[in-house]
Amino acid sequence: MYIVGRLLSLIIYAIILVAVCFIITNSQNKKKINCVLILYIIILGFMGYFFIPHTGADLYRLLNTMKYYSNGDWSVIKNRILETSTPGTGLYFCLVGKLNNDHLLPAISAIITFSFCFYILKSESDAPDTKPMYIALALFAFMSRGLMMQIISNIRTIMALSICAVCVYMEFYKNKKMISVLPIYILAASLHVMGQVVFLYRIIFLMMEKARSPIQIIFRLICTGFLCSIVWIYGQKYLSSLFEKGDFYATSSATGNGYDYIWERILSVMSLLLLVYYLTKFFKYKKMNACDNSNNESVLNLVRYIYPLLFIDVIAFFIEFNFFQRLSWYICILTMPLMISTFKLVNDEKEEKILKENTIAYCILMLALACARGDLCSLKFFEL
Repeated sequence: MYIVGRLLSLIIYAIILVAVCFIITNSQNKKKINCVLILYIIILGFMGYFFIPHTGADLYRLLNTMKYYSNGDWSVIKNRILETSTPGTGLYFCLVGKLNNDHLLPAISAIITFSFCFYILKSESDAPDTKPMYIALALFAFMSRGLMMQIISNIRTIMALSICAVCVYMEFYKNKKMISVLPIYILAASLHVMGQVVFLYRIIFLMMEKARSPIQIIFRLICTGFLCSIVWIYGQKYLSSLFEKGDFYATSSATGNGYDYIWERILSVMSLLLLVYYLTKFFKYKKMNACDNSNNESVLNLVRYIYPLLFIDVIAFFIEFNFFQRLSWYICILTMPLMISTFKLVNDEKEEKILKENTIAYCILMLALACARGDLCSLKFFEL
């Protein structure tokens, strides 16, 4: 249905992506790269605005949810928001719903989520040892996964995950203390249950992080205990809801009633394989450049953080599709800084060319599959 409209929409999506990557690759200054990324975010917002969802899309359901939160006086709306286990979503829907334009929900959501995702790219582009090509390849890999539909239709899940990804990036790459980004983590946790899952994982990982001294170990134990106490005292309602939802998904999957889509499963596997490929390359080039440890510790912290997530996601592949897919979205965002950091370790032009060509070929295949059979094939701006 509407084959022509969908085909034209996908061609527009792909052409703009390739054009943006080409412009970034040939940019001579950092400001131009940031301007291009900002312009691309605005274009993606316009795509969200003109998106025409099919009747089974999540966006249809969310538009009704938005009307539920935005209709009525403030006292009624406040009670509705406080009753839910994700109050951030209720507040967000309320604010957007008050604008009385349904098209603004996917448009604003696209701008917010892509702004968080591309913050990593913009921040990395400012580093003196980052070539424009590295930014373009990381962008191409991320956009080739085809998460556009999740961002403008599913909305809440990947918005929460993108916020968590930025928090992790700021901690590991910008040396921010977890306590300084805690309000942003809480914002992500208030938007969706996956934000709560990732936040809890971050608290647990805090105990497992490599410490430089006994004092740092004690400090982390105190921080972890404090955070766990706060979560237990003020978050019991949210924890109960989290476990109930997890039990529901697990039961649905066990009884064969859970949602599954083979092509999105394949695309998620492909994105994880890309991560594994870059992990192997990172350790290969790190070993070859053992004398240069200038930026390795930041990347190693990210790698240590990703490894358990990768292991959990592989297990989830065999148990429950929804969790497996959503966690793979999160890992896909975190793959961007890892890709850039890996390229920085390559000192041989031939090796760099091989890595570049392999990445482009693989991502073209992933983009083609996403457009042909993935959720992205539902992208439509025209009723043709």
